Amino acid sequence: MAKNENLKELCAPLPALFSYNDSTLQYEGNPIANCLPVVIAVKSYVQSKSAETCVTIGAIIGNERETRRITIPLRQLNTFNLQMDLDSHCYEYPDRRSRRRIQDLLLYQVSLKKVTEIYQADTLGFLHYHGKVAFNAGSRIIGDLGVKVEILTKGYNFDPPVDVSNEQLVAYVKSIIQLEPSASAPIFAYFILGILRDLFREAGVPIKFCMFLFGEQQSMKTTLATYLCSLYDRHEDVERHVHNLTASEIRLHEVLNIEKDMVSIIDDLNKDDSKRKEREQEMKISGLIRAAGNGVGRETMRDQKSINAQPLFCGEYLLKNPSTNNRLLIIHLEQGQINKQKLLEIQKDANLLTAFAEGFITWTLANYRSLCEFIRGQYSALLELRSGGIFYQERLNRSASVLSIAYGVFLRFCKTKGWDVGLTAQGFSDIITLILERQIEDLNLQGKKEPDYIIELFQRFRYEDDCGGSVWDGRPRNNIWKRPIYHDSDSERVYIRSDEMWAMTLDMKKKFGEAFSLHKLLDKLDDERIIVKDDCKNRTRSQKVAGKRCFVLNYDRWVQYMDEVAKDMTDGF
Repeated sequence: MAKNENLKELCAPLPALFSYNDSTLQYEGNPIANCLPVVIAVKSYVQSKSAETCVTIGAIIGNERETRRITIPLRQLNTFNLQMDLDSHCYEYPDRRSRRRIQDLLLYQVSLKKVTEIYQADTLGFLHYHGKVAFNAGSRIIGDLGVKVEILTKGYNFDPPVDVSNEQLVAYVKSIIQLEPSASAPIFAYFILGILRDLFREAGVPIKFCMFLFGEQQSMKTTLATYLCSLYDRHEDVERHVHNLTASEIRLHEVLNIEKDMVSIIDDLNKDDSKRKEREQEMKISGLIRAAGNGVGRETMRDQKSINAQPLFCGEYLLKNPSTNNRLLIIHLEQGQINKQKLLEIQKDANLLTAFAEGFITWTLANYRSLCEFIRGQYSALLELRSGGIFYQERLNRSASVLSIAYGVFLRFCKTKGWDVGLTAQGFSDIITLILERQIEDLNLQGKKEPDYIIELFQRFRYEDDCGGSVWDGRPRNNIWKRPIYHDSDSERVYIRSDEMWAMTLDMKKKFGEAFSLHKLLDKLDDERIIVKDDCKNRTRSQKVAGKRCFVLNYDRWVQYMDEVAKDMTDGF
Protein backbone atom coordinates (compact mmCIF):
# COMPACT_ATOMS: atom_id res chain seq x y z
CA MET A 1 0.00 0.00 0.00
CA ALA A 2 1.45 3.36 -1.05
CA LYS A 3 1.83 5.88 1.74
CA ASN A 4 0.00 8.62 -0.23
CA GLU A 5 -3.20 6.60 -0.69
CA ASN A 6 -6.01 8.50 1.00
CA LEU A 7 -8.75 6.94 3.06
CA LYS A 8 -11.47 7.69 0.52
CA GLU A 9 -9.69 5.47 -2.02
CA LEU A 10 -9.26 2.72 0.56
CA CYS A 11 -12.80 2.80 1.88
CA ALA A 12 -14.98 -0.09 0.74
CA PRO A 13 -18.63 0.57 -0.29
CA LEU A 14 -20.76 0.90 2.79
CA PRO A 15 -23.21 -1.91 3.49
CA ALA A 16 -26.96 -1.42 3.35
CA LEU A 17 -28.48 0.73 6.11
CA PHE A 18 -25.20 2.70 6.51
CA SER A 19 -24.52 6.05 4.87
CA TYR A 20 -22.05 8.91 5.22
CA ASN A 21 -23.12 12.40 4.22
CA ASP A 22 -23.04 15.90 5.64
CA SER A 23 -20.00 14.77 7.73
CA THR A 24 -22.17 12.31 9.63
CA LEU A 25 -22.16 8.51 9.73
CA GLN A 26 -25.74 7.24 9.85
CA TYR A 27 -27.47 3.93 10.42
CA GLU A 28 -31.06 3.71 9.15
CA GLY A 29 -31.01 7.50 8.93
CA ASN A 30 -29.96 7.95 12.55
CA PRO A 31 -26.59 9.63 13.24
CA ILE A 32 -24.08 7.44 15.09
CA ALA A 33 -20.74 9.30 14.61
CA ASN A 34 -19.24 12.50 13.17
CA CYS A 35 -16.62 10.56 11.18
CA LEU A 36 -16.25 7.59 8.88
CA PRO A 37 -13.96 4.84 10.25
CA VAL A 38 -12.02 2.98 7.53
CA VAL A 39 -10.21 -0.37 7.71
CA ILE A 40 -7.02 0.23 5.76
CA ALA A 41 -5.38 -3.21 5.95
CA VAL A 42 -5.67 -6.59 7.64
CA LYS A 43 -2.43 -8.32 8.61
CA SER A 44 -1.73 -11.74 10.05
CA TYR A 45 1.51 -11.94 12.03
CA VAL A 46 2.60 -15.49 11.37
CA GLN A 47 5.82 -16.22 13.25
CA SER A 48 4.21 -16.52 16.68
CA LYS A 49 2.83 -19.81 18.01
CA SER A 50 -0.71 -18.51 17.55
CA ALA A 51 -0.87 -16.18 14.55
CA GLU A 52 -2.20 -12.76 15.60
CA THR A 53 -4.51 -10.94 13.15
CA CYS A 54 -4.32 -7.16 13.32
CA VAL A 55 -6.22 -4.38 11.58
CA THR A 56 -5.02 -0.91 10.60
CA ILE A 57 -7.71 1.74 11.07
CA GLY A 58 -8.09 5.42 10.25
CA ALA A 59 -11.06 7.77 9.97
CA ILE A 60 -12.30 10.65 7.82
CA ILE A 61 -13.60 13.67 9.73
CA GLY A 62 -15.75 15.90 7.61
CA ASN A 63 -15.01 15.43 3.93
CA GLU A 64 -11.25 15.96 3.84
CA ARG A 65 -9.46 15.67 7.18
CA GLU A 66 -7.90 12.28 8.01
CA THR A 67 -7.00 11.01 11.46
CA ARG A 68 -3.83 9.15 12.29
CA ARG A 69 -3.67 5.44 11.47
CA ILE A 70 -3.33 2.84 14.19
CA THR A 71 -2.91 -0.93 14.18
CA ILE A 72 -4.66 -3.03 16.82
CA PRO A 73 -5.37 -6.76 17.24
CA LEU A 74 -8.64 -7.82 15.66
CA ARG A 75 -9.79 -9.21 19.01
CA GLN A 76 -9.72 -5.66 20.45
CA LEU A 77 -12.34 -4.29 18.06
CA ASN A 78 -15.06 -5.02 20.60
CA THR A 79 -13.53 -2.42 22.95
CA PHE A 80 -12.40 0.05 20.26
CA ASN A 81 -13.31 3.69 20.97
CA LEU A 82 -13.01 6.24 18.14
CA GLN A 83 -12.36 9.19 20.44
CA MET A 84 -10.08 7.50 22.98
CA ASP A 85 -8.08 5.29 20.61
CA LEU A 86 -8.01 7.23 17.32
CA ASP A 87 -8.62 10.97 17.50
CA SER A 88 -10.04 13.26 20.17
CA HIS A 89 -12.16 15.06 17.52
CA CYS A 90 -14.06 11.88 16.70
CA TYR A 91 -17.45 11.66 18.35
CA GLU A 92 -19.87 8.78 18.84
CA TYR A 93 -23.48 9.71 19.41
CA PRO A 94 -24.63 8.73 22.90
CA ASP A 95 -27.16 6.17 21.75
CA ARG A 96 -26.06 2.94 23.42
CA ARG A 97 -26.22 1.14 20.08
CA SER A 98 -23.90 3.57 18.25
CA ARG A 99 -20.65 1.91 19.25
CA ARG A 100 -22.03 -1.50 18.39
CA ARG A 101 -23.04 -0.25 14.93
CA ILE A 102 -19.53 1.19 14.39
CA GLN A 103 -17.95 -2.11 15.40
CA ASP A 104 -20.26 -3.97 13.00
CA LEU A 105 -19.18 -1.62 10.21
CA LEU A 106 -15.50 -2.21 10.95
CA LEU A 107 -15.97 -5.99 11.01
CA TYR A 108 -17.79 -5.79 7.70
CA GLN A 109 -14.85 -3.89 6.18
CA VAL A 110 -12.40 -6.42 7.63
CA SER A 111 -14.30 -9.23 5.89
CA LEU A 112 -13.77 -7.50 2.51
CA LYS A 113 -10.02 -6.96 2.93
CA LYS A 114 -7.38 -9.40 1.75
CA VAL A 115 -5.32 -10.67 4.67
CA THR A 116 -1.59 -9.99 4.26
CA GLU A 117 0.74 -12.42 6.03
CA ILE A 118 3.50 -10.60 7.89
CA TYR A 119 6.66 -12.01 9.47
CA GLN A 120 8.12 -9.56 11.99
CA ALA A 121 11.90 -9.88 12.14
CA ASP A 122 12.85 -8.68 15.62
CA THR A 123 16.32 -10.24 15.61
CA LEU A 124 19.07 -10.34 13.04
CA GLY A 125 20.17 -13.58 11.39
CA PHE A 126 18.30 -16.56 9.98
CA LEU A 127 14.49 -16.61 9.86
CA HIS A 128 12.33 -19.72 9.35
CA TYR A 129 8.80 -20.04 8.03
CA HIS A 130 7.13 -23.21 6.68
CA GLY A 131 10.42 -24.80 5.65
CA LYS A 132 11.79 -21.66 3.98
CA VAL A 133 14.86 -19.87 5.30
CA ALA A 134 15.98 -16.26 4.85
CA PHE A 135 18.49 -13.98 6.56
CA ASN A 136 17.69 -10.65 8.22
CA ALA A 137 20.68 -8.50 7.34
CA GLY A 138 19.45 -5.53 9.34
CA SER A 139 18.56 -3.20 6.51
CA ARG A 140 17.25 -5.87 4.13
CA ILE A 141 16.33 -9.54 3.80
CA ILE A 142 18.55 -12.01 1.95
CA GLY A 143 16.47 -14.87 0.56
CA ASP A 144 12.70 -15.36 0.49
CA LEU A 145 10.34 -16.59 3.21
CA GLY A 146 7.34 -16.54 0.89
CA VAL A 147 5.62 -13.87 3.02
CA LYS A 148 6.09 -10.16 3.59
CA VAL A 149 8.73 -9.40 6.23
CA GLU A 150 8.68 -6.34 8.48
CA ILE A 151 12.17 -5.57 9.75
CA LEU A 152 12.16 -4.34 13.35
CA THR A 153 15.95 -4.27 13.77
CA LYS A 154 16.80 -0.67 12.97
CA GLY A 155 20.32 0.74 12.96
CA TYR A 156 22.10 -2.28 11.46
CA ASN A 157 23.12 -1.24 7.96
CA PHE A 158 24.29 -4.05 5.72
CA ASP A 159 25.76 -2.37 2.64
CA PRO A 160 28.13 -4.55 0.60
CA PRO A 161 29.92 -2.77 -2.26
CA VAL A 162 28.73 -3.52 -5.78
CA ASP A 163 30.76 -4.94 -8.65
CA VAL A 164 33.38 -6.68 -6.51
CA SER A 165 35.29 -9.25 -8.51
CA ASN A 166 35.90 -12.83 -7.38
CA GLU A 167 39.65 -12.19 -7.48
CA GLN A 168 39.31 -9.13 -5.27
CA LEU A 169 37.28 -11.03 -2.67
CA VAL A 170 39.59 -14.04 -2.44
CA ALA A 171 42.61 -11.75 -2.13
CA TYR A 172 40.90 -9.87 0.71
CA VAL A 173 39.87 -13.00 2.63
CA LYS A 174 43.33 -14.53 2.13
CA SER A 175 44.96 -11.36 3.49
CA ILE A 176 42.85 -11.75 6.66
CA ILE A 177 43.77 -15.38 7.22
CA GLN A 178 47.46 -14.86 6.39
CA LEU A 179 47.75 -11.64 8.46
CA GLU A 180 48.86 -13.64 11.50
CA PRO A 181 47.47 -17.17 11.05
CA SER A 182 47.88 -18.17 14.71
CA ALA A 183 45.45 -15.36 15.66
CA SER A 184 43.63 -14.08 12.56
CA ALA A 185 42.58 -17.53 11.25
CA PRO A 186 40.79 -18.58 14.51
CA ILE A 187 39.18 -15.11 14.80
CA PHE A 188 37.94 -15.29 11.20
CA ALA A 189 36.64 -18.84 11.82
CA TYR A 190 34.80 -17.44 14.84
CA PHE A 191 33.23 -14.85 12.54
CA ILE A 192 32.08 -17.71 10.28
CA LEU A 193 30.74 -19.56 13.33
CA GLY A 194 28.72 -16.47 14.29
CA ILE A 195 26.95 -16.57 10.92
CA LEU A 196 26.46 -20.34 11.14
CA ARG A 197 25.01 -20.46 14.69
CA ASP A 198 21.55 -21.23 13.33
CA LEU A 199 22.83 -24.20 11.31
CA PHE A 200 24.70 -25.62 14.30
CA ARG A 201 21.52 -25.30 16.36
CA GLU A 202 19.51 -27.08 13.65
CA ALA A 203 22.16 -29.80 13.46
CA GLY A 204 21.95 -30.38 17.22
CA VAL A 205 25.55 -29.30 17.81
CA PRO A 206 25.90 -27.14 20.96
CA ILE A 207 27.96 -23.94 20.92
CA LYS A 208 28.82 -23.45 24.58
CA PHE A 209 31.87 -21.23 24.46
CA CYS A 210 33.03 -17.71 23.64
CA MET A 211 36.30 -16.30 22.30
CA PHE A 212 38.53 -14.12 24.44
CA LEU A 213 41.24 -11.90 22.91
CA PHE A 214 43.85 -11.39 25.58
CA GLY A 215 46.67 -8.86 25.38
CA GLU A 216 48.11 -5.72 26.91
CA GLN A 217 47.30 -2.21 25.73
CA GLN A 218 48.30 -1.48 22.12
CA SER A 219 48.29 -5.16 21.20
CA MET A 220 45.47 -4.26 18.74
CA LYS A 221 42.86 -6.60 20.24
CA THR A 222 39.82 -4.44 19.53
CA THR A 223 41.11 -3.25 16.16
CA LEU A 224 41.70 -6.80 14.99
CA ALA A 225 38.33 -8.00 16.28
CA THR A 226 36.35 -5.20 14.62
CA TYR A 227 37.98 -5.49 11.21
CA LEU A 228 37.69 -9.28 11.14
CA CYS A 229 34.25 -9.73 12.72
CA SER A 230 32.03 -6.64 12.53
CA LEU A 231 29.30 -7.30 9.98
CA TYR A 232 27.37 -4.01 9.91
CA ASP A 233 27.98 -0.31 9.18
CA ARG A 234 31.47 -0.90 7.83
CA HIS A 235 31.00 1.89 5.24
CA GLU A 236 30.52 4.44 8.06
CA ASP A 237 31.93 3.24 11.36
CA VAL A 238 33.30 -0.27 11.69
CA GLU A 239 33.29 0.00 15.51
CA ARG A 240 29.66 1.15 15.85
CA HIS A 241 28.52 -2.19 17.24
CA VAL A 242 31.42 -2.74 19.63
CA HIS A 243 29.84 -2.85 23.10
CA ASN A 244 31.68 -1.72 26.19
CA LEU A 245 31.52 -3.35 29.60
CA THR A 246 30.45 0.02 31.00
CA ALA A 247 26.96 -0.72 29.60
CA SER A 248 24.49 -2.23 32.02
CA GLU A 249 24.18 -5.99 32.23
CA ILE A 250 20.53 -5.76 31.13
CA ARG A 251 21.51 -3.77 28.04
CA LEU A 252 24.27 -6.23 27.08
CA HIS A 253 21.84 -9.15 27.34
CA GLU A 254 19.35 -7.27 25.14
CA VAL A 255 22.05 -6.67 22.53
CA LEU A 256 23.15 -10.32 22.59
CA ASN A 257 19.53 -11.29 21.96
CA ILE A 258 18.99 -8.97 18.95
CA GLU A 259 22.39 -9.53 17.30
CA LYS A 260 21.49 -13.06 16.22
CA ASP A 261 23.89 -15.07 14.04
CA MET A 262 26.72 -12.58 14.21
CA VAL A 263 29.71 -11.87 16.41
CA SER A 264 29.07 -9.28 19.15
CA ILE A 265 32.31 -7.69 20.33
CA ILE A 266 32.37 -6.75 24.01
CA ASP A 267 35.24 -4.51 25.07
CA ASP A 268 37.10 -3.97 27.43
CA LEU A 269 38.21 -5.89 30.49
CA ASN A 270 40.98 -3.55 31.57
CA LYS A 271 43.36 -3.22 34.46
CA ASP A 272 42.44 -0.57 36.98
CA ASP A 273 43.86 0.87 40.19
CA SER A 274 40.50 0.18 41.80
CA LYS A 275 40.24 -3.49 42.69
CA ARG A 276 36.53 -2.99 43.26
CA LYS A 277 36.10 -1.85 39.65
CA GLU A 278 38.08 -4.84 38.41
CA ARG A 279 35.87 -7.19 40.45
CA GLU A 280 32.74 -5.58 39.01
CA GLN A 281 34.11 -5.97 35.49
CA GLU A 282 34.98 -9.60 36.11
CA MET A 283 31.56 -10.38 37.58
CA LYS A 284 29.80 -8.84 34.58
CA ILE A 285 31.96 -10.54 31.95
CA SER A 286 31.83 -13.86 33.82
CA GLY A 287 28.04 -13.71 33.94
CA LEU A 288 27.86 -13.05 30.18
CA ILE A 289 30.28 -15.89 29.40
CA ARG A 290 28.30 -18.35 31.50
CA ALA A 291 24.96 -17.19 30.08
CA ALA A 292 26.29 -17.62 26.52
CA GLY A 293 27.82 -21.00 27.37
CA ASN A 294 24.57 -22.23 28.91
CA GLY A 295 22.39 -20.78 26.13
CA VAL A 296 20.25 -18.61 28.40
CA GLY A 297 19.54 -14.93 28.82
CA ARG A 298 19.10 -12.62 31.75
CA GLU A 299 15.85 -13.31 33.58
CA THR A 300 13.85 -10.16 34.21
CA MET A 301 10.43 -9.50 35.62
CA ARG A 302 8.98 -9.43 32.10
CA ASP A 303 10.70 -12.16 30.13
CA GLN A 304 13.90 -14.06 29.57
CA LYS A 305 15.68 -13.32 26.31
CA SER A 306 18.05 -15.97 25.03
CA ILE A 307 21.57 -15.14 23.88
CA ASN A 308 21.58 -15.42 20.10
CA ALA A 309 24.89 -13.72 19.30
CA GLN A 310 28.38 -15.21 19.40
CA PRO A 311 30.19 -12.99 21.95
CA LEU A 312 33.85 -12.09 21.52
CA PHE A 313 35.49 -10.49 24.56
CA CYS A 314 38.62 -8.33 24.61
CA GLY A 315 40.63 -8.01 27.82
CA GLU A 316 43.98 -7.04 29.27
CA TYR A 317 44.16 -9.93 31.70
CA LEU A 318 42.78 -13.44 32.14
CA LEU A 319 39.92 -14.21 34.46
CA LYS A 320 40.70 -16.10 37.64
CA ASN A 321 37.82 -18.57 37.67
CA PRO A 322 38.89 -21.89 36.02
CA SER A 323 35.30 -22.89 35.29
CA THR A 324 34.62 -19.61 33.45
CA ASN A 325 37.89 -19.91 31.54
CA ASN A 326 36.88 -23.39 30.41
CA ARG A 327 34.03 -21.72 28.53
CA LEU A 328 36.51 -19.68 26.50
CA LEU A 329 38.92 -20.18 23.63
CA ILE A 330 41.68 -17.74 24.52
CA ILE A 331 43.71 -16.04 21.77
CA HIS A 332 46.88 -14.31 22.96
CA LEU A 333 48.06 -11.14 21.22
CA GLU A 334 51.50 -9.78 21.95
CA GLN A 335 52.54 -6.21 21.23
CA GLY A 336 54.03 -6.09 17.74
CA GLN A 337 52.60 -9.49 16.79
CA ILE A 338 50.21 -7.94 14.26
CA ASN A 339 51.82 -6.33 11.23
CA LYS A 340 50.29 -2.87 11.26
CA GLN A 341 51.01 -2.22 7.60
CA LYS A 342 49.18 -5.38 6.53
CA LEU A 343 46.28 -4.58 8.85
CA LEU A 344 46.13 -1.09 7.35
CA GLU A 345 45.66 -2.63 3.92
CA ILE A 346 42.72 -4.66 5.28
CA GLN A 347 41.25 -1.52 6.86
CA LYS A 348 41.30 0.31 3.54
CA ASP A 349 38.93 -2.29 2.09
CA ALA A 350 37.00 -2.98 5.31
CA ASN A 351 33.65 -3.02 3.51
CA LEU A 352 34.75 -6.04 1.47
CA LEU A 353 34.04 -8.24 4.50
CA THR A 354 30.34 -7.43 4.05
CA ALA A 355 30.61 -8.35 0.36
CA PHE A 356 32.12 -11.70 1.35
CA ALA A 357 29.41 -12.20 4.00
CA GLU A 358 26.65 -11.57 1.45
CA GLY A 359 28.05 -14.24 -0.89
CA PHE A 360 28.63 -16.66 1.98
CA ILE A 361 25.12 -16.18 3.43
CA THR A 362 23.52 -16.60 -0.02
CA TRP A 363 25.48 -19.82 -0.55
CA THR A 364 24.53 -21.02 2.94
CA LEU A 365 20.82 -20.44 2.24
CA ALA A 366 21.07 -22.42 -1.01
CA ASN A 367 22.71 -25.34 0.81
CA TYR A 368 21.08 -25.02 4.23
CA ARG A 369 19.91 -28.62 4.75
CA SER A 370 23.00 -30.30 3.33
CA LEU A 371 25.23 -28.08 5.49
CA CYS A 372 23.25 -29.09 8.59
CA GLU A 373 23.97 -32.74 7.76
CA PHE A 374 27.64 -31.93 7.12
CA ILE A 375 27.96 -30.19 10.52
CA ARG A 376 26.22 -33.06 12.33
CA GLY A 377 28.46 -35.67 10.69
CA GLN A 378 31.68 -33.72 11.26
CA TYR A 379 30.90 -33.15 14.94
CA SER A 380 30.31 -36.86 15.56
CA ALA A 381 33.53 -37.77 13.73
CA LEU A 382 35.64 -35.19 15.60
CA LEU A 383 34.29 -36.26 18.99
CA GLU A 384 35.22 -39.84 18.20
CA LEU A 385 38.76 -38.80 17.25
CA ARG A 386 39.12 -36.75 20.44
CA SER A 387 37.60 -39.36 22.73
CA GLY A 388 41.00 -40.35 24.09
CA GLY A 389 41.97 -36.76 24.79
CA ILE A 390 42.32 -34.68 27.93
CA PHE A 391 39.56 -35.89 30.23
CA TYR A 392 38.89 -32.90 32.44
CA GLN A 393 39.21 -30.50 29.48
CA GLU A 394 36.52 -32.17 27.40
CA ARG A 395 34.67 -28.85 27.18
CA LEU A 396 37.71 -27.27 25.52
CA ASN A 397 37.95 -30.20 23.11
CA ARG A 398 34.32 -29.77 22.07
CA SER A 399 34.72 -26.02 21.64
CA ALA A 400 37.77 -26.54 19.42
CA SER A 401 35.83 -29.11 17.38
CA VAL A 402 32.99 -26.66 16.76
CA LEU A 403 35.41 -23.96 15.56
CA SER A 404 37.18 -26.45 13.28
CA ILE A 405 33.85 -27.45 11.72
CA ALA A 406 33.00 -23.79 11.04
CA TYR A 407 36.33 -23.41 9.24
CA GLY A 408 35.56 -26.63 7.33
CA VAL A 409 32.26 -25.15 6.11
CA PHE A 410 34.17 -22.07 4.98
CA LEU A 411 36.59 -24.28 3.02
CA ARG A 412 33.61 -25.93 1.29
CA PHE A 413 32.49 -22.49 0.19
CA CYS A 414 36.02 -21.72 -1.02
CA LYS A 415 36.03 -24.92 -3.08
CA THR A 416 32.83 -23.93 -4.89
CA LYS A 417 34.36 -20.51 -5.66
CA GLY A 418 37.75 -21.92 -6.70
CA TRP A 419 39.54 -20.04 -3.91
CA ASP A 420 42.86 -20.93 -2.29
CA VAL A 421 43.22 -19.08 1.02
CA GLY A 422 46.51 -20.74 1.93
CA LEU A 423 45.40 -22.61 5.09
CA THR A 424 44.08 -26.17 4.94
CA ALA A 425 41.81 -27.88 7.46
CA GLN A 426 44.83 -29.69 8.91
CA GLY A 427 46.78 -26.44 9.18
CA PHE A 428 43.88 -24.86 11.02
CA SER A 429 43.60 -27.87 13.34
CA ASP A 430 47.31 -27.55 14.19
CA ILE A 431 46.78 -23.89 15.14
CA ILE A 432 43.85 -24.78 17.39
CA THR A 433 45.86 -27.56 19.07
CA LEU A 434 48.60 -25.07 19.95
CA ILE A 435 46.00 -22.64 21.32
CA LEU A 436 44.55 -25.35 23.58
CA GLU A 437 47.97 -26.43 24.78
CA ARG A 438 48.90 -22.87 25.70
CA GLN A 439 45.56 -22.31 27.43
CA ILE A 440 45.96 -25.45 29.52
CA GLU A 441 49.49 -24.35 30.43
CA ASP A 442 48.67 -20.71 31.19
CA LEU A 443 45.65 -21.59 33.32
CA ASN A 444 47.55 -24.34 35.09
CA LEU A 445 45.13 -27.02 33.92
CA GLN A 446 46.65 -30.46 34.26
CA GLY A 447 44.33 -32.68 32.29
CA LYS A 448 43.53 -36.04 33.87
CA LYS A 449 45.70 -35.31 36.90
CA GLU A 450 43.76 -32.19 37.83
CA PRO A 451 41.28 -32.93 40.65
CA ASP A 452 37.72 -31.81 40.12
CA TYR A 453 36.08 -31.67 43.55
CA ILE A 454 32.53 -31.53 42.16
CA ILE A 455 33.10 -34.76 40.25
CA GLU A 456 34.66 -36.42 43.28
CA LEU A 457 31.74 -35.39 45.51
CA PHE A 458 29.25 -36.69 42.94
CA GLN A 459 31.06 -40.04 42.79
CA ARG A 460 30.87 -40.35 46.57
CA PHE A 461 27.20 -39.35 46.62
CA ARG A 462 26.40 -41.94 43.94
CA TYR A 463 28.36 -44.59 45.81
CA GLU A 464 26.42 -43.85 49.01
CA ASP A 465 23.13 -43.97 47.09
CA ASP A 466 23.99 -47.26 45.39
CA CYS A 467 24.86 -48.79 48.75
CA GLY A 468 21.44 -47.83 50.04
CA GLY A 469 22.76 -47.07 53.50
CA SER A 470 23.45 -43.34 53.69
CA VAL A 471 20.92 -41.74 51.34
CA TRP A 472 17.23 -41.35 52.17
CA ASP A 473 14.45 -40.34 49.75
CA GLY A 474 12.67 -37.04 50.41
CA ARG A 475 13.85 -34.38 52.83
CA PRO A 476 14.41 -34.46 56.60
CA ARG A 477 11.41 -33.36 58.67
CA ASN A 478 10.32 -32.88 62.28
CA ASN A 479 13.87 -32.61 63.63
CA ILE A 480 14.60 -36.19 62.55
CA TRP A 481 17.44 -37.19 60.20
CA LYS A 482 17.11 -40.89 59.38
CA ARG A 483 20.24 -40.77 57.18
CA PRO A 484 23.10 -38.25 56.82
CA ILE A 485 22.16 -37.61 53.16
CA TYR A 486 18.71 -36.96 51.68
CA HIS A 487 17.72 -36.75 48.01
CA ASP A 488 14.36 -35.06 47.44
CA SER A 489 13.42 -35.89 43.83
CA ASP A 490 10.36 -33.59 43.96
CA SER A 491 12.37 -30.42 44.55
CA GLU A 492 15.60 -31.88 43.09
CA ARG A 493 17.57 -31.01 46.21
CA VAL A 494 20.26 -32.99 47.97
CA TYR A 495 20.69 -32.40 51.72
CA ILE A 496 24.07 -33.38 53.21
CA ARG A 497 24.45 -33.08 56.97
CA SER A 498 27.45 -30.98 57.99
CA ASP A 499 29.25 -33.81 59.78
CA GLU A 500 28.84 -36.04 56.69
CA MET A 501 30.25 -33.30 54.42
CA TRP A 502 33.21 -32.97 56.77
CA ALA A 503 33.75 -36.74 56.61
CA MET A 504 33.65 -36.71 52.81
CA THR A 505 36.04 -33.76 52.76
CA LEU A 506 38.45 -35.62 55.03
CA ASP A 507 38.49 -38.57 52.62
CA MET A 508 39.18 -36.23 49.71
CA LYS A 509 41.90 -34.47 51.71
CA LYS A 510 43.70 -37.81 52.14
CA LYS A 511 43.44 -38.36 48.39
CA PHE A 512 44.45 -34.87 47.19
CA GLY A 513 46.80 -33.76 49.93
CA GLU A 514 46.98 -30.92 52.39
CA ALA A 515 46.08 -28.29 49.79
CA PHE A 516 42.48 -29.47 49.71
CA SER A 517 39.85 -28.15 52.14
CA LEU A 518 36.11 -27.95 52.65
CA HIS A 519 36.36 -24.25 51.87
CA LYS A 520 37.76 -25.02 48.40
CA LEU A 521 34.99 -27.54 47.79
CA LEU A 522 32.32 -25.01 48.81
CA ASP A 523 33.94 -22.32 46.64
CA LYS A 524 33.75 -24.63 43.65
CA LEU A 525 30.10 -25.54 44.35
CA ASP A 526 29.31 -21.85 44.81
CA ASP A 527 31.01 -20.85 41.54
CA GLU A 528 28.90 -23.37 39.63
CA ARG A 529 25.69 -22.29 41.43
CA ILE A 530 25.21 -25.85 42.73
CA ILE A 531 25.05 -24.94 46.38
CA VAL A 532 21.76 -23.38 47.54
CA LYS A 533 22.46 -20.55 49.94
CA ASP A 534 20.37 -19.73 53.00
CA ASP A 535 17.67 -17.09 52.55
CA CYS A 536 18.92 -15.17 55.57
CA LYS A 537 20.55 -11.76 55.28
CA ASN A 538 24.12 -13.10 55.24
CA ARG A 539 23.34 -15.70 52.54
CA THR A 540 25.42 -18.38 54.28
CA ARG A 541 26.35 -21.52 52.36
CA SER A 542 24.98 -23.82 55.05
CA GLN A 543 21.38 -24.02 56.21
CA LYS A 544 19.50 -25.30 59.21
CA VAL A 545 17.00 -27.96 58.13
CA ALA A 546 15.02 -30.16 60.54
CA GLY A 547 17.04 -28.85 63.46
CA LYS A 548 20.51 -29.64 62.03
CA ARG A 549 23.06 -27.65 60.06
CA CYS A 550 23.48 -29.02 56.52
CA PHE A 551 24.49 -28.16 52.94
CA VAL A 552 21.76 -28.05 50.27
CA LEU A 553 22.74 -28.81 46.67
CA ASN A 554 20.78 -28.17 43.49
CA TYR A 555 20.71 -31.67 41.98
CA ASP A 556 19.62 -30.53 38.48
CA ARG A 557 22.48 -28.05 38.27
CA TRP A 558 24.87 -30.67 39.67
CA VAL A 559 23.93 -33.20 36.98
CA GLN A 560 24.14 -30.48 34.32
CA TYR A 561 27.72 -29.78 35.39
CA MET A 562 28.52 -33.48 35.26
CA ASP A 563 27.05 -33.75 31.77
CA GLU A 564 29.26 -30.89 30.64
CA VAL A 565 32.45 -32.27 32.16
CA ALA A 566 32.10 -36.03 32.60
CA LYS A 567 28.88 -37.22 30.99
CA ASP A 568 29.70 -40.94 31.28
CA MET A 569 29.52 -40.67 35.08
CA THR A 570 25.81 -39.79 34.96
CA ASP A 571 24.73 -42.51 32.54
CA GLY A 572 21.89 -44.54 33.99
CA PHE A 573 21.66 -42.38 37.10
